[in-house]
Amino acid sequence: MKLDSKMTVGELVTRHPSVMEVFIKRRMPCVGCPTERFHTIEDIARINGIVLEHLLKDLLDAIGVGEET
Repeated sequence: MKLDSKMTVGELVTRHPSVMEVFIKRRMPCVGCPTERFHTIEDIARINGIVLEHLLKDLLDAIGVGEET
């Protein structure tokens, strides 16, 4: 599975509630934020100074989709 970095946080949390743990652990105020409907995964990585690929990996891990070897 591949996450689209253009997906909004709201969409992501609705589809995969388990990702909330990633935002909480990283102390990101995304869950419940009024802008979660507008900010994309890419936006929040940039805003919070996080490498996008690292955030995507953490989100996929939370969803339960690891990299297949």
